[in-house]
Amino acid sequence: MKMQWKAAVSLGLFALIAGEANAIPIYVDTSGREWLDVNYTRYRSWNDTAAVCDAFSGSCSGILATHISASNDIDVSGYQWASRDEVRSLFYEVAGLPPGALDGYSAAFPIGSGFGTNAFGTFEPTIQFNVGPGIQNIYNGLTRDTYLGSDQLLHGISGIVDAPPFGLDHFSLDGGLAVDTREISMGVFLYKPLAVPEPGTLALFACGLLGVFATRFRATNRSSASVSTR
Repeated sequence: MKMQWKAAVSLGLFALIAGEANAIPIYVDTSGREWLDVNYTRYRSWNDTAAVCDAFSGSCSGILATHISASNDIDVSGYQWASRDEVRSLFYEVAGLPPGALDGYSAAFPIGSGFGTNAFGTFEPTIQFNVGPGIQNIYNGLTRDTYLGSDQLLHGISGIVDAPPFGLDHFSLDGGLAVDTREISMGVFLYKPLAVPEPGTLALFACGLLGVFATRFRATNRSSASVSTR
């Protein structure tokens, strides 16, 4: 399954570079959220995202414009800009982190725990570094939450997974860059929520079921009456 996800993402990135702004999810969580790979949205600032996504509700509508030639504009209508807590839940799920590990929004684990490896079984790194004999994988995406930095500037909070070839795997959601900063190794955490039928659709469905039951009831009564007259 992991290989299928990665193959699908590779095809999606190829289509994006070819000029198609149709992105596919990299992961569907247990709540039915379809998470977009943050690689699709790299080099967009918090301010860029807030121009098309509501920073309070997370609801997105419009075009998230590109600022590099290697990607394209993306229509994010229907997507949600994830909060820090939603990304934290995603990290728990994809990495298999122990309950409570990210209560403080930052944690480190020996690489032997396998949490970094688990995370990058789903995520595609936004940047990689050659470190000694191995590769350091980093996944970095903006949430819609902010904080006031020591520089007295508003900063967007990033969700970051850092998995080096030795030492400690790091998961953090307690820092980030100034809201007007674009970074080539940083994207945006977006997802499509689980579709919920509209009340009108549910009412029509209920009426249809009642119609089926009424038809069957009448047919049963006619059959019973026919038997009685014999």
